[in-house]
Amino acid sequence: MSLAWLSNGFYRACEWITTLAYLNFLWAVFTLAGGIVFGLFPATIAMYGYIRMLLQKKSPPPLFSYFWKTWKQAFVRGNLLFAIFAGAGCIIGLNLLTMQQLEGPLHTISLVGTTIASILFVIAFVYIFPVYVHYDLSLKASIYVAVFLPFSHPLTLIISVAGFLAIALLFFMLPPMLPFFAASCIAFVIMMGSMFAFRGVRTVNGS
Repeated sequence: MSLAWLSNGFYRACEWITTLAYLNFLWAVFTLAGGIVFGLFPATIAMYGYIRMLLQKKSPPPLFSYFWKTWKQAFVRGNLLFAIFAGAGCIIGLNLLTMQQLEGPLHTISLVGTTIASILFVIAFVYIFPVYVHYDLSLKASIYVAVFLPFSHPLTLIISVAGFLAIALLFFMLPPMLPFFAASCIAFVIMMGSMFAFRGVRTVNGS
């Protein structure tokens, strides 16, 4: 019995490792296929969508066909989302540049405002992909939910931070693994933490 359990556990671990490596590979390929700029968000959406299915223990379709189909479907909306984040990032960057010319209270106010905006920007960027693949929302609503997700469910943030630290330690100890697992491992940790929040919302709503 114990040998069967160990054998099954080892098989599942190997399956996850190969899946994450293949996901990472496809993410890189489809990002490059879109010229990096136009491929990044659609490829990331496809990666998160597949990881979501794995965490829900659904029987996922063949990985390449799913990735290709989702990448095409998300190409327009994904790049609209990219444009929103790129625009917001440029505004924050301009604020940082102009802030250097200010003095006194105006500098303090600008510093506080830019710091808060930067934090919210990072949070939104981290959680927009789990929200996008889990809910059928407008882009505006998706960004709103992504910003407030870790505040309404702190466990999501705790799991994400702990996962980031574990991944950073792993890649520090085994640097050659970085190009093969970095994107998919980070996506796995963020999606796993987000699923706790999504289950909490479902429980509260009684659905």
